[in-house]
Amino acid sequence: MLQNSDAVAAVSRITPQWIAGFFDGEGTICAYFSKNQTHIHVSFTQKDPKILALISLKYGGGTLSSKKGSSKATCWSLNFGGTSCLPVLYDIKDHAVVKRRQVELGIEFCRLIGPGGKEIKPGVSSRRLEICKEVSALNHGAELYQKEVLPCQTSPTVV
Repeated sequence: MLQNSDAVAAVSRITPQWIAGFFDGEGTICAYFSKNQTHIHVSFTQKDPKILALISLKYGGGTLSSKKGSSKATCWSLNFGGTSCLPVLYDIKDHAVVKRRQVELGIEFCRLIGPGGKEIKPGVSSRRLEICKEVSALNHGAELYQKEVLPCQTSPTVV
């Protein structure tokens, strides 16, 4: 494990650009409807928990957990839920490439969360539900052609 001084130095080298690249490859945003409420969380997954612990230190929170994967290897996950997603999302919004739209939707969703997870004003729950559906569609490949990512392509390219 890293010593305190090494951890501080390592956290200082974790830039928004690096986090965005790591997120594009190893992260996800989930927005979903459950028990008459909408929820959001940002997750990073990795076999080695060290980098996840450093990300947790950088953003001052998140929940680090582990589980056995199908290959019997332990997989680690760092999750930020509700408005605690915002610092991460704001940091990566200008640098995410593959998951840029999910990041934008995540920020919009979090802005619609009031104190205690309640609506900021009447009517926002329908927009939160729309965001859940769009994020789910993006996460499950409904939009395979990322024209913003590959603007110079003449034919659609699967990303």
